[in-house]
Amino acid sequence: MQGKKMLKNLAHSFADTQFGKKLKYFVLVCREKKYESLDEEKKRQELCKWYLKHTGKKLDLECPQEFNEKIQWLKLYDNTAIKTVLSDKYLVRDWVKEQIGDKYLIPIYGVWENAAAIDFEKLPKAFVLKANHGSAMNIVVKDKTAINRKKALRTCASWLKTPYDLSGMEQQYYAIPRRIIAEKYIEQTDGDLCDYKIHCFNGHPRIIQVIGNRNLKKHTGNEAFFDTNWNLVNFKHHTYKQYDIPPKAPKCLDEMLEAAGKLSSSFKYVRVDMYILQDGVKFGEMTFTPAAGIGKWGSEMKYSSEIECSREH
Repeated sequence: MQGKKMLKNLAHSFADTQFGKKLKYFVLVCREKKYESLDEEKKRQELCKWYLKHTGKKLDLECPQEFNEKIQWLKLYDNTAIKTVLSDKYLVRDWVKEQIGDKYLIPIYGVWENAAAIDFEKLPKAFVLKANHGSAMNIVVKDKTAINRKKALRTCASWLKTPYDLSGMEQQYYAIPRRIIAEKYIEQTDGDLCDYKIHCFNGHPRIIQVIGNRNLKKHTGNEAFFDTNWNLVNFKHHTYKQYDIPPKAPKCLDEMLEAAGKLSSSFKYVRVDMYILQDGVKFGEMTFTPAAGIGKWGSEMKYSSEIECSREH
């Protein structure tokens, strides 16, 4: 066990080196060229191999039963152009405005296709820089006088060159035009920022995954799952440590669920992420393939039975 931990730490250390980053970029570019050229049957074969490698399970695409299997089915047979638009952290804003109103949007200060065009002088003291096409691509700036601007620009430039990892066949990310967004820095009045991840099935919010006390660099935080009546649901597996004392239901729970229901009404499944700030509920993002469909979900995700996997529908 100690040896595995040591190897894992070495792998992380290597990934953070300049050579490790260049190697990762090269691998992603090669994958992008490979996966974009595949026909439907080859995609199916590649996805089945990938799923077996990461889960140890054979993927049943003919009659999927488990939540993860159904997410894989949706990747192949329910991939629509609108999912690409809504997976784009910039373009999704127009959809949100149209569906539930712009009061739910976090303000942005700028959008750039070229990192060199970012003008720090025009940005406020605190903000967040993020890429619109992937995850874990963000720089939280609480005081711009304290950051290394050249390093930040290099990081943003590297994001714009980096394709989304296509090996898991998350096709909604393929065609997103890459941009950098400067967004308002947000936090709750207590300095924390709870993330309310609302799992919706056919437009119906079913499970609320709450993550707080989060440290993005250390990948730590606390987590709890609730049903829509704020009853605690005991999930067997957790991404983060469970709360010792589960958070109380927010006063605006009904409003948040109504908004998530409207945003998810056209889809068999989507996770709608939201925040609750001093000035109300705010939209985060929409995720159609959480954890690429290989997350550790158990029988608690019983609502997956509501996902109809039929190519006739």
